[in-house]
Amino acid sequence: AGGIGITPMISMAATLKAAGQDFTFHYTGRSAPVMAYRDALRESFGEALHLHCDDDATALDLGAVIDSLGPQAHLYVCGPKGLIEATKAKAEAAGVAAERIHFELFDAPQEQEGDSAFEVEVASSGEVFTIPPGQSIIDVLEAGGVDVMYDCQRGDCGICQCDVLSGTPDHRDVVLSEAERAAGNVMQICVSRAKSPRLVLDI
Repeated sequence: AGGIGITPMISMAATLKAAGQDFTFHYTGRSAPVMAYRDALRESFGEALHLHCDDDATALDLGAVIDSLGPQAHLYVCGPKGLIEATKAKAEAAGVAAERIHFELFDAPQEQEGDSAFEVEVASSGEVFTIPPGQSIIDVLEAGGVDVMYDCQRGDCGICQCDVLSGTPDHRDVVLSEAERAAGNVMQICVSRAKSPRLVLDI
């Protein structure tokens, strides 16, 4: 867990403890004084808990955590996008199967400096929509009367995933693997944008 991403992880750890299931609980933050629930977590989880602070010698070593995973262990991560992306990348590189990596983004998508407008063509109807900076593809399509399936709108659930028939996506999700991003055949339309002037999506 990273930062306030600790919140949902506490109930998961408590459930594992109550079930007698072995687990290791890593909690990382910038500095000990700003890490919520430290004392309560130590009391509840004892030696299963490992606190990591960026400003001292206990800083999180993601590689070591992933190397310590057993062959059947599952990895759960919740926190900022950077933490999730780094964890996924190291786990994938270490050969951890995708079905054993679970994550939830505890953050809201942010507009990035330099974002510009681009077009989205809906393949089923031929309609073309302009996506301005500060609005998502979902925002614009819904306003235009297109029925779009989605849930989290943070880029971490995968429900809004669409096939890309033409154009180059600018991936900003935490769902896709590096191989899927490189292929450019699918994208999460709640947060991702375009590197090309137009995307043609299978909607």
